Amino acid sequence: MVTGVFASGADSSLADMREDEGIVSRIDQALRVLAAARPQAGWGAFVAGPTATAPADRIAWPRVIAAGHSQGGGHAAYLGKMFPLMRVVQFSSTCDAAAGVPAPWTAADSGWMTSPAALFFGFSAPTTFTDGVPTAGDLNCPYHLAVWQNLGMPSSRQDDDAAVCAGIDPHPAAILCGANYPRWVALFR
Repeated sequence: MVTGVFASGADSSLADMREDEGIVSRIDQALRVLAAARPQAGWGAFVAGPTATAPADRIAWPRVIAAGHSQGGGHAAYLGKMFPLMRVVQFSSTCDAAAGVPAPWTAADSGWMTSPAALFFGFSAPTTFTDGVPTAGDLNCPYHLAVWQNLGMPSSRQDDDAAVCAGIDPHPAAILCGANYPRWVALFR
């Protein structure tokens, strides 16, 4: 999904995906359209090599902040492992853990981290565990703390204390509960 190139071991439903459908290509296309349509808005600063053949080479990655919620936060983290981003912000994510064990790609020593772990930030509502089993809080992505630690993120960048407003499920609370909006400022600075 990130590169648009089918990788061995990926779900077979992605086998017919084209490169132009991947996240990297879509970022490239969006930046080029915005830079052409609104040159005064500064979008051109995010275009690195406009004549490069590969979409990834046309993006000024060190100027990009990748952020996302849930699976989108996992995609942001994956981009940060592939490219030298300015910052990675994960809201209620990264959720890539099975039975509490973070996925191998999230390992800090996996050998392909491009953006330093100090540039990764996480913000989520906490999960309550009883005898090692998630019982309350963010039950959609209960092991986000384990993944953040596996990524090597400094503890000062792991905010597991998002407010949960009445009537809002804890999983999207970091982005839907208005009480959390002032906290976003520090995440994007």
